[in-house]
Amino acid sequence: MARILGLTRFPQISYGSGLPLLRDKVQFPSFLRTITSVDIQPYGVVEILLHFGWTWVGMLASDNDYGQEGSHILRVEMAKKGICVEYFYILAPHTPRDRIIRIVEMMTKATSAVIILYTFIAEATAVLEEVSSARMPKKTWIAVSSWMPSPVFANQHLWMTLNGTLGLAIGSGEIPGFSNFLTKIHPSKYLNDIFIKAFWEEAFKCIWPGNGSTTNADDPAAEDALVCLGTEDPTSLDSSVYDVTNFRFAYAAYNAVHVVANAMHALLWCKDGQGPFAHGSCTTAQNYQPWQFLHYLKNVSYRNTAGQRIYFDSNGDSPGFFDIVNWRMLDNGISSFSKVGTFTTQATGSHKLIINNSAILWGGEDIQVRI
Repeated sequence: MARILGLTRFPQISYGSGLPLLRDKVQFPSFLRTITSVDIQPYGVVEILLHFGWTWVGMLASDNDYGQEGSHILRVEMAKKGICVEYFYILAPHTPRDRIIRIVEMMTKATSAVIILYTFIAEATAVLEEVSSARMPKKTWIAVSSWMPSPVFANQHLWMTLNGTLGLAIGSGEIPGFSNFLTKIHPSKYLNDIFIKAFWEEAFKCIWPGNGSTTNADDPAAEDALVCLGTEDPTSLDSSVYDVTNFRFAYAAYNAVHVVANAMHALLWCKDGQGPFAHGSCTTAQNYQPWQFLHYLKNVSYRNTAGQRIYFDSNGDSPGFFDIVNWRMLDNGISSFSKVGTFTTQATGSHKLIINNSAILWGGEDIQVRI
């Protein structure tokens, strides 16, 4: 779609596509995005390792472009900084169980206490489940944004293994009123929303009477499922299931909408003779061409409600930043993602890592997992 729209310079603003190739303006001349390209992640992982003095690590990567290219950059950058890789395994989407068992056996025998997962959720889950079953000695896991945070953290069987995990997550910021809105949603308020009842059933493990096929009628467990009463409270949900502070793509979408609004404002307030087009001309909201609006989008520059400066570089990318997130399970049985730092790229091409060490809760065998 980005290639087709680019033929007529019809602008497209993405809030979810982090593929590095999309910054190629020959192939994608009108593609912009408010999400960070994933190719800066390896540098973030290296900075985390250096921050804690970890120089002996293990690594797992997905058997695809994302995992192989990202892990290759990561290993090159680690070698430059004197960080050594004890083992490196590639995981396919459907890795045979016997291979997973052998990998976990080798990981158990290894002496490195830090494991980097440059994978998607599907590959990581199979390994983590085997690690939990094998009772592997406690390790520190470093995750990338492809699965941090993700539904895998809601699996209580993995809590002892994952407790204390550090990871890079898509950068987020405050959206005024959004958290309050998410805690007050209810099916009775949005009768035309075709998704809210399905969400309610999934979140509260109940069934709305007469709600059609949102629950599999052939599932034996469906007969024993609770009936949704409408009195269920979203604020009671565990943050690993419904964390109103971690809707990261919503923040990127929020920025994308405001970029359009700021560009349209600039277009509307253009003064003839001072415009950006031929002979200082302007255009109008009723009669502008896609390439003209693209011009305004490319030149947007403002600070959003979170204080972040929003703009696009010559490749159509927004300022690169990731949050450093710590996943921890508390003694009361509640799990949470906590922001403990940031990793940003500077205009000069340099990187900056900020971590609050005192905010991190590391995993330990003394944690009581409540099943």
